Amino acid sequence: MSFKNVSIRTKLIGTASMLFMAVVVVGGVGWYASSVANRGLQAVYRDRVVPLRDLKGISDLYAVNIVDTAHKVQDGALTWEAGLERVNEAQANVSRLWGDYLKTHMEADERALADKSQKQREVTKPAVADLAGIMQAKDREAHDRFVIDRLNPAMDPILETVSQLATIQTDETRKEYERSEATYHRAQMWSVVAFTGAFVALLLALWVKVFQVVNPIKGMTAIMKRLAGGDYRATIPGLGRNVQEAASGTESVTGGIGSVRQGAGETGEAASQVLTAAQGLSLNSDDLGHAVSAFLSEVRTA
Repeated sequence: MSFKNVSIRTKLIGTASMLFMAVVVVGGVGWYASSVANRGLQAVYRDRVVPLRDLKGISDLYAVNIVDTAHKVQDGALTWEAGLERVNEAQANVSRLWGDYLKTHMEADERALADKSQKQREVTKPAVADLAGIMQAKDREAHDRFVIDRLNPAMDPILETVSQLATIQTDETRKEYERSEATYHRAQMWSVVAFTGAFVALLLALWVKVFQVVNPIKGMTAIMKRLAGGDYRATIPGLGRNVQEAASGTESVTGGIGSVRQGAGETGEAASQVLTAAQGLSLNSDDLGHAVSAFLSEVRTA
């Protein structure tokens, strides 16, 4: 079936359906893209930004509140009391921040590195406790030996691992950004396809309305006005002839029907004559039979 033979109703329903589907696709693509972007932002903040904040806090507590404080107390820049307060603060806050960090989502490589840093942290605990005891005792000689022999070997491994964990957070943030960007480009492509389909459907709907509905109605209105004015030469749409030609054709058909009827009447009369002749022939045959029978009877008697 060609498009020309499709009804106007079907064409209008089809174009309206195309427009509706285009709207659905655009809305669906927008909803999907916004959902992916929202989930990506949530994942970045919950699983990357917050852990990075905690890791930075842990690193600062080890590097500033413990290592830097030990050196300042050694140099006399801080009192024993101030140094001890900072070390105790570092111990409490590291435990809290580390517990928060371990509750976040981790990939396999990050989990392995976190387990490694947890073991290193267990090694630092006795060293930090010894440093706090030395500061509380205000033992200058023991403090100097601790700074020279034990401070850096105890702190450097955990600081290096925490730095690697922080790098993982930035790398995962970059990957999430790349995934969101790829989703954006896919959504943009589908939006262009949907808008193109909607534009084509709109053009098709306008074409059907103008050339299949409006123009034919205008043509029929013009013809009706000409017929009302007595002009029967107007060509009838879909027929290809004017009213006079159509009327002549009708008369020809009517005449043909009359001729057929007349021929049928003449044929009926001829049939009646044949039937009468046949009946007469039958009667003559009966008379001949009676005459022959009478003649034979006379011959027998003679």
